Amino acid sequence: MVQLTEVTASTENLPAAEAIVDEKIDAGDSAANPLPTDDENDDDYEDDDLFEAAEELTAAAILDLQTQGKKSLSDSDDEDDDVLEESLLERLAALVDIVPPTARAHMCNTVATTFDLAFMAGRILGSAAWVIATGGILVFLPLALSVEREQVAIMQDQQMRQQQQVAQQAVKEISV
Repeated sequence: MVQLTEVTASTENLPAAEAIVDEKIDAGDSAANPLPTDDENDDDYEDDDLFEAAEELTAAAILDLQTQGKKSLSDSDDEDDDVLEESLLERLAALVDIVPPTARAHMCNTVATTFDLAFMAGRILGSAAWVIATGGILVFLPLALSVEREQVAIMQDQQMRQQQQVAQQAVKEISV
């Protein structure tokens, strides 16, 4: 798994990095000593050596700052967990400080108007549904009842015809 790191560099840590380099120089560490020794034969190149030493010092300071200023992403994940522990109410309360009062009033009015319109639309739709339902019942219930009566009358008529046919056949059989 690759762990990403965030490098923070600030001028506050620069004296600390210089102090680390100075400690290495005082300890006699020749590899850590970026300043050249003064030789009698290199007077012409002494300025160039000082310039290179300053570049090395700067590079060493930046390297020390990078190692001291590393912050792993898992640390930032811990900070994110603190943010996740906030409740929704706390987050909304924090918005009071961020959102200007005029914008809050406008948002409040917009939400209130939206709820009022939704409530009014619900009442209108409910009333319309009531009118359609009661109108349908008043129109279609009598129609359905009359259709059923008609079907009952037709069935009774058919039964009477069948009974008459049966009676006529019985009379014909007796007379024959």
